[in-house]
Amino acid sequence: MTYETYTHTYTGTSYTVIVRSDGAWIPVDSANAEYQLYLEWVADGNTATTYSPGSAEIYSAPTDSEIMFTMEVI
Repeated sequence: MTYETYTHTYTGTSYTVIVRSDGAWIPVDSANAEYQLYLEWVADGNTATTYSPGSAEIYSAPTDSEIMFTMEVI
């Protein structure tokens, strides 16, 4: 599993999400189990790359509405 970080600005506020290599995205939330796995991965010496829209990856960045829904759920 590898990860990329994606920072998106929406209505003047920046939100960062973690994008897994399988296309799932994880909110930066200490209560999120997937985020905890990401932190363990980083603690093991790994480094996430920065997501670049238009890359050859099979997934796309989360939309504004997906990010806002995630932030409302947290």
